[in-house]
Amino acid sequence: MIVSKIHKRGSELLLAACDSELIGKTLKLENGAEIKILESFYLDKVVSEKELIELAKDCTTANFFGQETINALVKAGIISENEIMILNDVPHSQIYKMF
Repeated sequence: MIVSKIHKRGSELLLAACDSELIGKTLKLENGAEIKILESFYLDKVVSEKELIELAKDCTTANFFGQETINALVKAGIISENEIMILNDVPHSQIYKMF
C-alpha cells in the first residue's frame, strides 16, 4: 500500500510518498546520519498507483521511499533506474522540477 501527503507553499507542491509499512521507521546511513520516515510528513491518505502517478506529474518537488512506490514510478516513466538510491535496503528517489 502506498501513502502520500501533499505539502503546499505558495505555488510549490511537495509530494511525499512511501510504502505504508515504512511509516515510523528510521533508516541509519553509513555516515551515521538517520532518516526518519515520519507519519506527519508522509501520511495523509492511501493512494493507488494511478493516483501516485498523477500527483507526481503535478508536483514541483517530491520525496519517495519504498519498493512499491518506486516500482510504480519507474513503470510509469516518472523516474528511471539510475535515479534510485538504496538506503538501508530501501529504495529512495527525489524529483526537483526546474522552471
